Amino acid sequence: MISWSIKWIPYLVVATIGMSSISLAVEVHADNANQTQSESAKAPSDWDLKAHSDAQVNLKTPLKPAAPSMRIDSKDKVAVAPSSPPFFLTFATIILSLGLSCFAFLLRRSIFKLSERLAQVESEIKKFKSEASKAAEPKPIASEPKQEALAPQSEPGADSITSSLFNAPSPFPKGYIGAGEALQRTRKKMPKVINHAAELMEAGILPLVGWGADQKVLVLPKEAETQKWFFIGDIHGDFLALHRLLEKIRSNEDFRICFLGDLVDRGPHNLECFALILETAIDYPDRFMWIVGNHDVALTFNREKAKFDSGVNPAEIVDLLNTPPEWIGAASAEKWGKLFIDIVRGLPRAALFPDGLLATHGGIPLEDRWAELKTLADLESPVCLGDFTWTRASNMPVKTEWQDDPAKRQRSHDFEYGYKDLEGFCKSVASFFPVKRVVRGHDHVENGWDLPKKYKNIPILTINGFGFHYLSGSYEKYAEKLVLGVYSKDQLPTQDFAPFFAKEHGDVLSMKDHLAT
Repeated sequence: MISWSIKWIPYLVVATIGMSSISLAVEVHADNANQTQSESAKAPSDWDLKAHSDAQVNLKTPLKPAAPSMRIDSKDKVAVAPSSPPFFLTFATIILSLGLSCFAFLLRRSIFKLSERLAQVESEIKKFKSEASKAAEPKPIASEPKQEALAPQSEPGADSITSSLFNAPSPFPKGYIGAGEALQRTRKKMPKVINHAAELMEAGILPLVGWGADQKVLVLPKEAETQKWFFIGDIHGDFLALHRLLEKIRSNEDFRICFLGDLVDRGPHNLECFALILETAIDYPDRFMWIVGNHDVALTFNREKAKFDSGVNPAEIVDLLNTPPEWIGAASAEKWGKLFIDIVRGLPRAALFPDGLLATHGGIPLEDRWAELKTLADLESPVCLGDFTWTRASNMPVKTEWQDDPAKRQRSHDFEYGYKDLEGFCKSVASFFPVKRVVRGHDHVENGWDLPKKYKNIPILTINGFGFHYLSGSYEKYAEKLVLGVYSKDQLPTQDFAPFFAKEHGDVLSMKDHLAT
């Protein structure tokens, strides 16, 4: 109710000011007319002047006749016809109306942004009240939600482990690897994983799809539309989410993974997630595609200071690498950080599937780039690659920061685009880069997925892989379901979900800063 009613505030303000201005103008005009009439009534008539002319003055010139607009009534009073309102008053009213219209438009844009935020807060309040009203009994396991589809339903995978998950009498069913145990294993294997990955990278054969290629904007071959692709959104150091999503995917034969970027920051297990990604890519060569995110590409190393830094905030991985826990050690942390930077440098920025599905982290090159886009090679310019990674989708995009400030536009940032911008980009590159729909990450959304309603001609799906709270980042308020995207030809990816035990959540949180034994 708050978010709906607040949108009408600009119109109420403008209406109030407009009515007050009109009322004031009428009162001023009425006062002027009354004053003119009063002064005219007090003025002596031609006959009065003539009667007293000999005693008062010696008139050498004949008296001028009364103005045509005046007449003498039966009581010898002068009546004056109403005068027209002054020109400046009419002009000022027009200018005021135009100014109010502009003010209303700008105010409505600002308040629309505020109303969207209030709608989110209002939704959270309702959700909190609903949760508070429920019994405080802990659930032994997060129930697997019914599979929902944004497009037609995805095909279920052969998940034998998951199928035995919910009726198990023990904390974990036989053969099930909990996230806590998986985290311990990953930490123990990290020295071997980093050495192997470093060797493959130096040899130029790291088995990530598209890694090290000259082209950062990939056009996938025709056979990609017949393969079983899964999409993982932002992870942000959430090992529980990454482990469970990968376990869900691995239950399918001949799977392909497209990770949409932002592996690090926010969460407590940045290096462990990185190690798990590398281990998966090595175990399943050329079946894992990592599209770089803005948090990934923002990490840098200052060789003079021998310190890591980042171009984003928050950047928890910087603190982790500069002041590592004892179980990692300073030398090992620096090695991991440098390897991360080197691998990220070779990752793709976007991938176009044969059916027109564009997979990217952020969005598209913005309008000021379009005139230069004539071939696929033009999308490889640093400014276009930056826009693929950094830009954000919005229902009411604010463009003043990049349209009016050339200095800011020297590099990409969190600039916004709308559905008209997306349609304009797709039209400008249709001959060599035919985009028909988009799957992306970058923005944190409620329930782990979002389908903006205004994007109808070129629809967009935003998905998140992490399970912590999308606004506060709290792990105490963890998601009930972890979202996974499933490729479906000629439409947006469908939804699937990865279940997990409540005990896994506690096990992982207990291993934030130390190596469990």
